[in-house]
Amino acid sequence: MLKAFTPQSPTAGFCEGLVDVEGALRKRPASLVIDVGAYDGADAVKFASAGHKVISIEATPAKKHAILKRISRSSHADRITFLLAAASRQSGNVTFTTFGKGSMQDQIRPHGWTANSHELQVPAVTLDSVVGPTAHVLYAKIDAQGHDGAVVLGARGLIATQRLQFISLEVSPRLATNTSEYVEALALLLAHGYACMDCSHGWTPHPTVYSVRQADWAPRKSSRTVEARLAELARNAPCDRIASGCWTNVACGLAESRR
Repeated sequence: MLKAFTPQSPTAGFCEGLVDVEGALRKRPASLVIDVGAYDGADAVKFASAGHKVISIEATPAKKHAILKRISRSSHADRITFLLAAASRQSGNVTFTTFGKGSMQDQIRPHGWTANSHELQVPAVTLDSVVGPTAHVLYAKIDAQGHDGAVVLGARGLIATQRLQFISLEVSPRLATNTSEYVEALALLLAHGYACMDCSHGWTPHPTVYSVRQADWAPRKSSRTVEARLAELARNAPCDRIASGCWTNVACGLAESRR
């Protein structure tokens, strides 16, 4: 089950887009943070500025220069490792689609978007392979444009051994080619002692972009099944005018005593 947003929960501190994640990271001892979907490198620098080592992963080749430039100009470059790759559920190569010189919507196997796009082959990595068999991860931010469930499944070892403390992922069913990966990913987390919450409660996206009222996003019950939330996001009419549809962030965390 997905719980409603609860500000008092430690997991709430990792609800991307809703709270100050950097603030939550500053309260934690130095550890390792994973940034999947680096985009322009801003999050990687932010996480490193909070005192943590960061592995920043981005699949779009056109974004590499800007990311490395931002990292090098920060005072935290020694804490950040950048990987040009797509995070997925298995290693190898994947077809990746970019739009223009690299947009926020670059993604693996786009669903219904073909105009002005360019396909290329990029290496794919799993979070398990990137982190290794013994390292612990404080936080993983996943923003993979509909591929987020697959990224979580690529961290099966980290999750099963409870070496990942907190994780946030974007849930966007209209971007996903296989929404069952969201269900599988969250079932994996719940089965291994994680509590997950829907981060959309109490937050209204920018009206000029999404035109979604708070009531459209806020949980109608204290908890609901993952399948029910996916169906709700997929059919939400106020989001019909944008190709990506409705989306939310889900944050999951282990109880402190389980780490």
